[in-house]
Amino acid sequence: MRAQSTAQPGPKALRDVVTEIVEDALVQGRLSAETDAGAAVEAICALTRGLSEQAANLPPDDYDATLSSAKKLIRGSLFARSSRR
Repeated sequence: MRAQSTAQPGPKALRDVVTEIVEDALVQGRLSAETDAGAAVEAICALTRGLSEQAANLPPDDYDATLSSAKKLIRGSLFARSSRR
């Protein structure tokens, strides 16, 4: 379980939280052993920066669609094969 952080909000605090989440997932076996934890942290932090920029520039409906796709990407279901052919 993650400890409460007293860090100020910002990129470092976000990276610290994401790092803890990824490390927890790795320890709990919820992250593939082949996954590079550092690379996963970098990817998630880059995604959050992009989402922040999109939030400032997109209409609400477009941002909601972007956020929905980002969630699917993280879950690994964005490019999932359909059971229908």
